[in-house]
Amino acid sequence: MSNPFVIALLAGIASLLNISVGDGGLRISLGIIVLIVALYRDKSLHVMKTSLLAGIAVFLARVLTAYAGAGSFDNMVLNYALEIVFYIVYGLLFNLIIRHDTSVYKSPLILLLMLCDFGANSAEYLARFIFLQSAIVPVDFQTVFLAAFIRSAVIWIIIHFVFKLDEPYKA
Repeated sequence: MSNPFVIALLAGIASLLNISVGDGGLRISLGIIVLIVALYRDKSLHVMKTSLLAGIAVFLARVLTAYAGAGSFDNMVLNYALEIVFYIVYGLLFNLIIRHDTSVYKSPLILLLMLCDFGANSAEYLARFIFLQSAIVPVDFQTVFLAAFIRSAVIWIIIHFVFKLDEPYKA
């Protein structure tokens, strides 16, 4: 059984490794990859608690790193705090779509992960629109879809080829 605090700490540290996708500020972060692989591997982890803790850890890691580089917290706290929305919504969708899937015919995991990712990105973007209207950068559908696909593909590859968890997810 994994500890949600350890998973959150690992996700926070891993989130510092990321690449930008497109011009809208979307990033492919290893933080969400660590979280989702851990949740998939360890069914005893409480999804919402672990997702919330991971979101907070990512927020703290990014704020502290940005502060170390810039020497101030100007306009970065709310900007990074909204990333917590991504982690909470991803966790909620993962819980509903993957953990509690009782259908007889299972959908391919990569498609379910893409739905979770796209939904979480959309929720975060909505939160950014509501709270940071002046600082919002338009993001097109293709960029959001590409980020969701790349993150989901990396998670799927790790689950299937690194941990060899090829059977359908069983709650």
